[in-house]
Amino acid sequence: MNKTAAAALGIGLAVAGCAAPKAVKSLPPGPYARLFLTDCRAYARFSDCKLKAIYAAGDIVLGNVQSSAIRPGQYQVMGCWPIGRVVRPLPTFGCELATAPGLTNAGDVTVKGGTAVRLAKYLGDREQLGYRWRRDPWSRIPE
Repeated sequence: MNKTAAAALGIGLAVAGCAAPKAVKSLPPGPYARLFLTDCRAYARFSDCKLKAIYAAGDIVLGNVQSSAIRPGQYQVMGCWPIGRVVRPLPTFGCELATAPGLTNAGDVTVKGGTAVRLAKYLGDREQLGYRWRRDPWSRIPE
């Protein structure tokens, strides 16, 4: 093989490698495949997005999530993990995000409050599914 043919072959392989499609992150497992942050609005110091479970029959809105780390757009939830609870019956989650079209890493957000309770129920948390509010015996709220 002469030098010209070797150079042409080397350039061809280099160009072919550049043209090959980049590995795209696969969709998240199970219940996370349908979870998205959508309808994001930017404010002065943070963004407010809706956490939704998207189905063909319609969307289930789990609640709002605020974060200073995300920009307006749509995000796929790649996974969530529980964070230590401050108040025992209320869960708190950290969720990893990816940009919705390309599934590139977009950081993570903290889900807390009522949104976290609904997310825990969506994920099948037995404690949240079985939790029932009971009136405290010392409460001053009239019956």
